Amino acid sequence: LQGKLLPAERLAQAHAVCERFEVSQKVALGQFARGARSCAEAAGSHAALARLQLLEAQEGCSSHVVSSWRRLRAAAASAASEMPELVALAATLVYCNARGAANGSLLGRAPRRAFAVFGLAAFTLRVQLQAKWSDVLTRQLLSTSDMLSSAAKELLQPILREPK
Repeated sequence: LQGKLLPAERLAQAHAVCERFEVSQKVALGQFARGARSCAEAAGSHAALARLQLLEAQEGCSSHVVSSWRRLRAAAASAASEMPELVALAATLVYCNARGAANGSLLGRAPRRAFAVFGLAAFTLRVQLQAKWSDVLTRQLLSTSDMLSSAAKELLQPILREPK
């Protein structure tokens, strides 16, 4: 049908155009395949690099968390050994906050129970408290006793010296 409608020269040109189109289409598809392959290889190498960076970040983060936890535990242990009264106070505050959360108040509305919890915590920590405060309390008690005995002597001196 085309042969009848188109002269032979035009038919040859059309065939040449179709062949050139097919050749350029094959070349373009080949270039596209090579480009897609290189893009896929680059994406694979970038994914591997990202995976390595993620593993390094995870290792760094986990080691940082572990070291931070160890520092926190060491600081808490040293604070507990240096300040046992704060440990007793913290135990009391935790109890009061838990009780307050249960009954809708800030500190539990139970001062006698809180004092009992503080006393129990202080009794539990009595060895540490005695080691820390025994010298100070002994000195303060002795100085208070000396001051009170001298004040009592001054007050009672006129009564004791009066002749009968």
